[in-house]
Amino acid sequence: KLSKLFLPTFTIHGLVEESYIPLVFSLLPNKETETYVRLFEHTINSCAQYQLTFSPDEVFIDFEIAIHTAAKLVWPKIVIRGCRFHLGQNWWKKIQAL
Repeated sequence: KLSKLFLPTFTIHGLVEESYIPLVFSLLPNKETETYVRLFEHTINSCAQYQLTFSPDEVFIDFEIAIHTAAKLVWPKIVIRGCRFHLGQNWWKKIQAL
């Protein structure tokens, strides 16, 4: 459930010379698939204005189904891998709940 005080944030990082750097920062109205699709398409279109192509072959994302679905809708051949940081967070929450 989303807090009414804070909007969900979403960042896109890219690998540049063996370092991950933040490329896109966004505040989203919700965590729905359509919102992520619009974000990805907006990013693609913004890059195109500068003759850049934003078409990742592989992404590391958390385990939110809406993000996975949106990525597959926008880039059908993309390889999706789960983020180890978020996996660890989820495991820790489950361990604490035992």
